[in-house]
Amino acid sequence: MNDERDNNSNLEEIKTIGQIKWEESAGGRRFYIIYPKEAFHDFERRILSKRACAYVLPMSFIEEEDGLRVYYGCAGCLPLKEAAALQRGEGRRQRPDHMVGSSIGILMEVLENLKKMENHLLFPDCILLSMNEVYIDTGNGRVFLAYFPDKHDHDDRTFQKRIANLAEEMKILYDGSDAGHFLTRFIQFVDDHNPGLDGMINMLGMLRRETSYIYRAAENFRNNISENCNESDSYCGCGDVEQNKVKDTAKRIKRNDKRKSRVSVKLIFVQMGFVFIMGALVLWGKFDGIQLAGITIIGAAIDLYAVKRWGHIFVGGKASSGEKQVLFSG
Repeated sequence: MNDERDNNSNLEEIKTIGQIKWEESAGGRRFYIIYPKEAFHDFERRILSKRACAYVLPMSFIEEEDGLRVYYGCAGCLPLKEAAALQRGEGRRQRPDHMVGSSIGILMEVLENLKKMENHLLFPDCILLSMNEVYIDTGNGRVFLAYFPDKHDHDDRTFQKRIANLAEEMKILYDGSDAGHFLTRFIQFVDDHNPGLDGMINMLGMLRRETSYIYRAAENFRNNISENCNESDSYCGCGDVEQNKVKDTAKRIKRNDKRKSRVSVKLIFVQMGFVFIMGALVLWGKFDGIQLAGITIIGAAIDLYAVKRWGHIFVGGKASSGEKQVLFSG
């Protein structure tokens, strides 16, 4: 399967690179292709020349005697192949989660751009999905696609296979890193389930959340190295201090839960005793119903005040204000 994808990728490059000519313009690079005059529909020319679709490279059109010269502006952008190789070369100076997040983010933005382009009646069949025709803005990291109107005449692969091929090319550059592992999972998902655009975007979103959980969890529980510690040391005791703090916090919460349970049980017995005494007095004819109701309301108010004000008495020791807040916050 990989060989088939590589061959298809090479065919894509042969079909387009031979037609592309590069030139310098106003300090920036751009390339152009000579198309037949009928290659673009009128609505495509209007949308692309006015830059109404922000997801493709800026394009301009010049009519000539022998055809239509179409310029693609890519100043400040690099093909994905070069941008990924540059990032891969800097991998040792980057955190692993940045590498993974970047690779997944680029592929997700490609798919999201394709989906948004459909709102302008520009469809994926006219986009070459290879690392030479997907461009990355080096300033802000945005992804731009190159629009080729005759693309659908030369490629009979399904959209899913073209996306899988792009992910396969990216995987080769990120091979040996965590990013390569997650790209492999995405490729396997596409091969097994043949999803649509939304399905692939959702899968990449799940992978992104998974990587966020893995790396952020490691970040949150990572040893907090102080300024005086030498990071090159093979062992630092600061991590033990942080771990002990976590353990102490857990023990304190567990202890407060037990205290709260004991307080609840003792209060229940006190209230049951109060009800028993009041009932006995009523049976002996000491109070009528109205008097009993009034005394009960007053007793309940006193009971509530006692719980909030002196609840630590039932625990069996003097509690701090912080502990009382924990005890009776629930």
